[in-house]
Amino acid sequence: MTDTLDTFIKNNISTINKNHNIYIDFGQIISEHIFENKHTYAIINKFISSLKKMHNVTMDKPQIIKSYFTNNTVLDIYHNKIINYSYTSDKTIQYKYNNIHCKIIYITINNRPNLNSYYNYILIEDKEEMIFRYKNMFDIIINKFSNKTYSIKIKIQKPIEDSILLENINYIIDLF
Repeated sequence: MTDTLDTFIKNNISTINKNHNIYIDFGQIISEHIFENKHTYAIINKFISSLKKMHNVTMDKPQIIKSYFTNNTVLDIYHNKIINYSYTSDKTIQYKYNNIHCKIIYITINNRPNLNSYYNYILIEDKEEMIFRYKNMFDIIINKFSNKTYSIKIKIQKPIEDSILLENINYIIDLF
């Protein structure tokens, strides 16, 4: 890990838009190539309680999503909406901040991928998704899976001054 969160954000934040996003996953570094983003109910409950006490944080209505994955193509089926996209992970680093492991990914999104048959997908996942909009800077996405585990990630999809963004990301990490 020669890169840090600060350097990664500073080098990439100016290129962020609806088709180029940065995701920050919170979890555990298992090895150089394996990162696990799984959390217990107790950790998530504490984290959500802290978020709900904050001003300038809004929560969207939770949604049930069925996701179909094959390679880098995802088909998300919401209650009344279908989103199909593919993505490439252009840059990735793993980082540790205050004993919290993070995986930072710069993703390019293609909203017009080739459609695949449902029978060709390698993973089908059911989840409940909660999105917290943090100060109009980024989204905090919490997913609850059918096996009663949770994942947390930050999605940055618009350019923001890097010092303000980093200060707020570090504040969110400190909530753990």
